Amino acid sequence: MITRGHAYDEPCLRVVLPSEAKYIGMIGSKRRVKACFQRFRDEEKIAEELIERVYAPIGLDIATETPAEIALAILGEVIKVRRGGKAASNGASRKTAPRAGASADRRSERAARTSLRHGCGAHSGLRDRRKPEEWHARPADAGRVHGEA
Repeated sequence: MITRGHAYDEPCLRVVLPSEAKYIGMIGSKRRVKACFQRFRDEEKIAEELIERVYAPIGLDIATETPAEIALAILGEVIKVRRGGKAASNGASRKTAPRAGASADRRSERAARTSLRHGCGAHSGLRDRRKPEEWHARPADAGRVHGEA
C-alpha cells in the first residue's frame, strides 16, 4: 500500500486491516510505520493481531538495490504469502532487526511509486480524486467493455 504523500495511509489501513486480504503491505520509513501502528494501538485500540498482519517494510530480504529489484522483492513476497512459503521477508524481521539505513526506505518508496503503481488509493498513473469514503464506490462505467451499453 502506498498513498500519495502518505496522506491516506491510516484511513486505508483502517479499511483493509479487518478484511480477508491475504497480504497487506505498507511502504514507508520505519519511523512512519511505527508511529502509525502506535496510534492504532493507543488511540484506536486496534487489536495487535490485526496490526501484525501488515508487512512493513515490504519485500523479501534479498539485498535489493535498484527499483526493479525492489519491485521484484515485493512481488516475490506477495507470491510467498500466497503459496504459504517460508522465505525471509523484511516484514517478518521488523520486530527483531531494523532494516539497514533510511536510504533503503527511500529506495523502496521510490520503487513503489515508479514500478508498482498500485495500492489502496495509490497513485496509479491516473489521478484518483475520490475521497477515502468513496473508494468502495464503483464509477458508473466500471467494468463495461468498450461499445457495450
